[in-house]
Parts: sequence; structure tokens; C-alpha cells
Amino acid sequence: MSRTDKRKRVRPKDQGHPIVVGIGASAGGLGALKALFRAMPPKTGLVFVVVVHLEPTHESLMPELLSRVTQLTVEQARDRQPLVADHVYVIPPNRTMRVEQGLLRVEKVADRRDRRGVIDHFLRSLAVAERDRAVAIVLSGTGTEGTLGARAIKTESGLVIAQAPETAAQPGMPQNVIAAGLVDVVLAPEKMPAALIAC
Repeated sequence: MSRTDKRKRVRPKDQGHPIVVGIGASAGGLGALKALFRAMPPKTGLVFVVVVHLEPTHESLMPELLSRVTQLTVEQARDRQPLVADHVYVIPPNRTMRVEQGLLRVEKVADRRDRRGVIDHFLRSLAVAERDRAVAIVLSGTGTEGTLGARAIKTESGLVIAQAPETAAQPGMPQNVIAAGLVDVVLAPEKMPAALIAC
């Protein structure tokens, strides 16, 4: 799928703060995340925020697992945490997350029904906060989550990347966002870093 001309305006050095890349994944997403970050250079000038579905009562091993495959700093997100370039922030279990004035806001899930909407919730906040400098990546997962958030990103002229469905353990999420006509680029996870750096 071809890239849009809008990507040319999205460059970290164009503004005083780094571009934020929101990454949504669900079932089968760990393998895709590892492949993406294994290929990511240690210095990109980008911020990465990983929003995945986690068991609400179990401690997340995601930061530790991702830190094994990348030289980027990987940590579990905290409330009111500033966004720093070349860091990866992972959503904690049983929490929702949003971007607000350059900070991560992390809140406990009030209703268990809200757990299924954490990806869209974050991406919508990213669209409002970063507008045409927002980037969304939709990786492996079942269902349609990620599509509403990607639509918000595209409304603000941001960039949307989807995992190539044939490379996803669960292709539902990327297939749905592609079918909605919201995607600028469709790639295997290991090829996404080059596309981000080129934007």
C-alpha cells in the first residue's frame, strides 16, 4: 500500500517534542512486538507507547520481555510520566491510558467492560494531543479494536500502519483497520522501523 504525502510532514526534528507512536496489540501480539522492537534502532527520536490487553490480576512481564530484544529503554507506564524519546512505555494491567499535555495519564479501569477498549481509548487521546504528528500501529489481535482509534488519528492527518495480516497470529485487528480504509502502510512488524524512520 502506498504512503501518503502527509507522512513527509511527520519528522521528529520539525518540532520541539518527539513524535509519539501508539502501538495496539492483543492476541498473538507479543511475537509481533518482539519482531518490531528487535528491528528498531536504539536512537530514533521517537516515543513508543504499547497498549495491549493484559490479565487484570497478574503482574505484566511485557516490559521485561521487550527489554530483552531492544536497546531502547522499556518500562511500565506511570501516571503523570513525561514522554521521553527512545523510550517504550507499556500499559500496566487493569489500567487505561491516555496522553495529556505531554504526559501519560494512567488510571485504574472502573468497569471491566472498559478493558476491551483500552487501545481505542489511548489512540483517540493521542490524536487529540498530537494531531498530525500522531502515529498508530495496529498489530495482531482479534476483533475490531484499534479501528476507532485509527480513525481518530486519520481525522487529524496522522499516520496509520497495520501489520500485514498474513504475518499476524490473529489477523482480525489489522484486517479490520485495513478494510476501513484507514491505513497508510501495511507491513510485517520487522519492516515497520524503516518506515517510521523514513517518515
